[in-house]
Amino acid sequence: MTYFIVFQNKTFEQESKGGFLWAPRSNKEGRRFFHWDNMKEIKKGDLIFHSYRGKIAAISIAKTNCKEEDKPDALQNQIIWEKEGYYAETEYILLDKTILTSQHLDKINELQPKGYSPFNNRGGNTGYLFVSNEELSKYLLDEIIKVQTDRNIIDKLEEIKQKYSLQ
Repeated sequence: MTYFIVFQNKTFEQESKGGFLWAPRSNKEGRRFFHWDNMKEIKKGDLIFHSYRGKIAAISIAKTNCKEEDKPDALQNQIIWEKEGYYAETEYILLDKTILTSQHLDKINELQPKGYSPFNNRGGNTGYLFVSNEELSKYLLDEIIKVQTDRNIIDKLEEIKQKYSLQ
């Protein structure tokens, strides 16, 4: 099982409503990027933290392994990306209270993977999908649970905490 952090400033609304993640395989020049290629690592059951405008706004669980698929209709307005890409269905849990990652950067930087890390000293690194680790994922989940007020969301997050042994 793998943990991920996805940065969705341009696509959060479309992807969360559609229940998916999508990234292009390459840019117009044919260049590939590790943060797009990370999509290929998504497997059914993986846990994903969703960052939107500097906040963790949702958590999802992958419902499918990643597969190659053309850009979904919901993203057709994103003309900057090529048509061919990677796609994974996910089950989103939209949080009723977000956490601002900039308020947690010291701890995040202490816990996150050292290579190709999702965050830097100022906030999220440029890119789409980054691999997280158990330590950072546990910390983020704990901080997210602390601020939730909706009992249904808290219960779902507590179930995730148990299921993924993030205690």
